[in-house]
Amino acid sequence: MNDRLTGVIAVGNEGGNEGGNEGGNEGGNEGGATTADDLSIIDTRLDNWSRYYRDRLSGNCCGSAEGRRYRAPWRQWTDLSEIRQAASTDVQDAERVERAWKSMLGRSKLILKYVYMATFPDYIVCRRVGIKRWQFEVELMKAKQSIKKILDAKN
Repeated sequence: MNDRLTGVIAVGNEGGNEGGNEGGNEGGNEGGATTADDLSIIDTRLDNWSRYYRDRLSGNCCGSAEGRRYRAPWRQWTDLSEIRQAASTDVQDAERVERAWKSMLGRSKLILKYVYMATFPDYIVCRRVGIKRWQFEVELMKAKQSIKKILDAKN
């Protein structure tokens, strides 16, 4: 998915930013352009956030009385602790991303929730959010840029 987004970024940055990150702009993106490195960093942070909150919600508890009394048999057959330790999470960063996500508004918040937390395919995200399929990558990129801007402002 990162390859597709890189192509969208390259198309979006063609006019007016011929030099890329050259010309004294190494310290930060003052022009507002998001590079592929920035998106890969925010991708890893969002993956960490989604992994942490999905693991936190998938405990052994169940809302029904029957679920509290009995355990599902597959939980006894597999050892989930090894799987959870293999993909370690940064709890503090996940909480920072969660606070930034909660402060977002509108379509961007829903897109990040559906893509990272619920892991819906893009056609379902488009249907729930109300956008066309060809707009999905651009809207996802805008959502990533907006959460990156919020995270940078809070640091």
